[in-house]
Amino acid sequence: MKVLITGAGGNLGRVLAPALSERGHEPIMMDYRSIETSYPFIQGDITNQTDVLNACEGVDAIVHAAALHGIHLSKYKRDDFWSLNVQGTYNVYEAARQKGVSKVLLCSTMGVYGESIREVPDSFAEVTENLPLLAGDFYGESKVLCEQIAQFYSRKDTFSRSLTVLVCLFPKAL
Repeated sequence: MKVLITGAGGNLGRVLAPALSERGHEPIMMDYRSIETSYPFIQGDITNQTDVLNACEGVDAIVHAAALHGIHLSKYKRDDFWSLNVQGTYNVYEAARQKGVSKVLLCSTMGVYGESIREVPDSFAEVTENLPLLAGDFYGESKVLCEQIAQFYSRKDTFSRSLTVLVCLFPKAL
């Protein structure tokens, strides 16, 4: 299966590509910046619909990992989060629809739960999918909107699989 990975130069893309390859899939890396990789690579911007349409040609599935994250809140404006996270997600799902890609995996965040997460004294907070989506910052809100886009396309179009996963990646050394 040919699997397009958006945001392939990030932490998730760099570990996902070898894992997919080991299981017999063909990862296709997409990022706005040039990256060193032994896998097929497409330099493109997910905020550009034409770039995304071209990247989706001939792929069987998409792992949409391109995004600005919570750590970027102080460095980027809300418009940047909207453009990359929300518009970029729309572009990915719309390109998948137009190109007949029926499997899309959206990488999201626990930030969508934000203010609904209640810490328990001397314990960890329990986070389940039953919590309401009450983002605590604009990053979380942008990912709530991404999840709503994914849900809309899952309901209205012919996606055999449209999954949303929460991803938490930590550096090797803290």
